[in-house]
Amino acid sequence: MNFVGPFAQSQQNARLFLSNLIFATACSETIKAIQDMQGVNAKLEADGKEEALNANKQDENLFMNIMFTTPLEKEV
Repeated sequence: MNFVGPFAQSQQNARLFLSNLIFATACSETIKAIQDMQGVNAKLEADGKEEALNANKQDENLFMNIMFTTPLEKEV
């Protein structure tokens, strides 16, 4: 459905708001996961499990790269 006038602006504003809400939620959950992983990493380091520790650190880096370098929506 194509709106014109003020309805088109309202539709665009609603989409922008929802996109930002989705992005903010994704960032928040990613940060929570990374914090949990850091707690696990401390235990792995104390136990001397280097292979698992390296895998977790790689996952952390991947999450951070995805979160900060991948746009949610690309301009067309």
